[in-house]
Amino acid sequence: CNCVLTTNYASYNGGGAYQVGLHNCILTGNHAVGSGTPGYSTYPGYGGGAAICNLRNCSIVSNFADYYPSYGGGTYNCNLTNCSLTQNSSPANGSAAYSGSLLNCTVSGNVPSPAVYRAALTNCIVWGNYSPTIPPTTNNYASCTLVYCDSSPLASGAGNITIDPQLLADD
Repeated sequence: CNCVLTTNYASYNGGGAYQVGLHNCILTGNHAVGSGTPGYSTYPGYGGGAAICNLRNCSIVSNFADYYPSYGGGTYNCNLTNCSLTQNSSPANGSAAYSGSLLNCTVSGNVPSPAVYRAALTNCIVWGNYSPTIPPTTNNYASCTLVYCDSSPLASGAGNITIDPQLLADD
């Protein structure tokens, strides 16, 4: 609880944290670097900030997963509640979060996209994620289930809306 995990490196999963529960923490500048030589025995890095974790009231900021096809620059297969994911990146899907679940979370400013991939989202804001090569309407999520979320484009599912949340510059 109440910790800061910063500038850590992992050669495979979870640059900042792996298979733990974290509450009221900040995960920033962590890196799942992967290992091996590109094209030969390469193992991607999954979850630059955290992998296979339960996170509550956490900020996941500026984390990175390396080596294509790495997933989850911010988190990989984590359960997040009341968290914010900003400025994370990965060379493949899920620059903010790949797989897992997000409840009452804000996902903004992650690159490239989609920011959230193959996850279940409830009561979340997924807005303002971008990629220089993908049109803005496809940058926030893909292959996800959204319920009572604010996102663009409008997701199918109960209670979803697509209204600019007008987030402050610091997300």
